[in-house]
Amino acid sequence: MKQTVQCVMHLSYSKAKLKVLAHALCLSTKSLKNTLDQYKVHLINSEPSMPLFTSQKGGHISANTMCQLFLNVFSDCGLKGASSHTPRRTFITRLANKGIGVRVLAELAGHSSIAVTQRYIDVNDTQLAQAVELV
Repeated sequence: MKQTVQCVMHLSYSKAKLKVLAHALCLSTKSLKNTLDQYKVHLINSEPSMPLFTSQKGGHISANTMCQLFLNVFSDCGLKGASSHTPRRTFITRLANKGIGVRVLAELAGHSSIAVTQRYIDVNDTQLAQAVELV
């Protein structure tokens, strides 16, 4: 039986013998789904606890190392002032600008509070001017 990558994957962890939903990952493009389908073939015979990305020592990459990798990529691209949260802010802001509700954005971002999500949404002068013109 062939297994395929679903559009939504629910990632969970076990804590105190309870399964707790940690996050839902939504895949939006066919090519990403196809890439993950191909990668899944390599995972079938591997150890489930193996990291998706390995460090130089072969273990898990730490959160700090991942942040540093983002900073290096941003620097190489000439992006000044970007942080590891810049892609999250951009993702949330772009969806908000397309009319996606803050509750849906909070779910996609993994935030338990919409107040946290609202802080991620950037507003620019053009949006402010357009809002005033509606009156």
